[in-house]
Amino acid sequence: MKLKQIVISIENSPGRLLEVTRALGDAGINLRALNLVDTGAFGQLRL
Repeated sequence: MKLKQIVISIENSPGRLLEVTRALGDAGINLRALNLVDTGAFGQLRL
């Protein structure tokens, strides 16, 4: 099975992670793993 990884820069505020993961789920994208690194006002989300 071939997997792909994407990195998204998201604002560090309540609900932003939910918005991103909900949009991906609505598009039929299944997440195998998730990593979020806090860099202050923004975070690096690796999927």
